[in-house]
Amino acid sequence: MRRYYSTALWSFLVITLLVTGATQASLWSSFRLNLALLPATAGLFADQSYLPIAQERLDQPILQGVCRANWHRGVVAKALGKERESGDAWAALIRCSSHFIWLLQIVAPLDHELAELAVEVQPENAEAWFWLADIHFETSQGDPIPLYKHGLQLDPQNGVRWCELGRALAREDPHAAIEAFLQCCHHGDPGANGCWKAGQTAEKLGLIEDAIRYYRLSHWDTPLARANELEAKLAEESNP
Repeated sequence: MRRYYSTALWSFLVITLLVTGATQASLWSSFRLNLALLPATAGLFADQSYLPIAQERLDQPILQGVCRANWHRGVVAKALGKERESGDAWAALIRCSSHFIWLLQIVAPLDHELAELAVEVQPENAEAWFWLADIHFETSQGDPIPLYKHGLQLDPQNGVRWCELGRALAREDPHAAIEAFLQCCHHGDPGANGCWKAGQTAEKLGLIEDAIRYYRLSHWDTPLARANELEAKLAEESNP
């Protein structure tokens, strides 16, 4: 029975490969990529001596046209301290796919060159615009506000990024910052920051009643407590 099962299994695999001849190269390249990922994983999490082996396997000609292999090439090259090779691999990744941009933001948060490339070749990807905006905000190399706004046109439900826009606007236009924080508040209020920051900004402007209203939009105890404090203070002032 076991022999019959084994024969049937191998027959199925062979027939599948023959029938799907157009995808044979893809199946084989996926297999070769998986072989490369074994030493890559061992090198990243256990013994770095495996990393050169992983790099050699990732550089095989059959994997040169496999987009996702560029992600692994970049990771391995960076672990080996080869920054230029890592950047080149990730640049190739950005050119062939937009799916890894959010990951690149994590591993290369301040890489201005990669972020600019992402905006240039993947302009419909909101995270590319947010990535470049974050860099401008953190380094003051440029104005992040139009970049955040463009990204939010592509992804208007992104509450976290509305809060980031609010932070950027707070430097020069606190009234506009309040509107951005309120958008953050109405789109999930991540970490309760949107309602809280809208109230804080209004309070700094002396708009106490507005601040109370914004604080009460939150479900977080701290802004709700602050609303109570401000209401009590207003009551005392009106009834000396």
